[in-house]
Amino acid sequence: MAWEKLVSIELTGTGDLIDTGTFDTKEYLFVEYYINASGSAGTNLRVNSDASGNYAYRFSSNGQADTTLATQGIVELRVLYGNSFGTMNILNKSAQEKLFIIHEVAQNTAGSSNAPQRQENVTKWVDTSAQITSLQLSNDGGGDFAAGSTITIWGTD
Repeated sequence: MAWEKLVSIELTGTGDLIDTGTFDTKEYLFVEYYINASGSAGTNLRVNSDASGNYAYRFSSNGQADTTLATQGIVELRVLYGNSFGTMNILNKSAQEKLFIIHEVAQNTAGSSNAPQRQENVTKWVDTSAQITSLQLSNDGGGDFAAGSTITIWGTD
């Protein structure tokens, strides 16, 4: 199974959206993203610009009890507002719900006396009529995504 880089986007200025544009369909996707936050940026995920209630997810922050959300129009990726790095493994099979495993780490307060924050997330996008061909990371916080924020997607069949 050879992985192919499908898209890589890096912001050159501040903004509230990182949109991959359309990429080739693959049955398996791997995503890396880095949010260089300016102020209190909060990261959310959409698939194929779908803002309807087609997402259900379960997450745990810093080992706390699970939180479950269903029939959502967006997936909240953040541990907290601020700089974060995350990865996603996605099963993107046609005619099936799309399944995600997402891991994220956030800086927390600067300095070695402050441990980073973490979040584990499992998500599904329930649309069975289309494969994932684009991802959008949006900011709903008071700050911005700063220059250097990135998303890179690899795919394979």
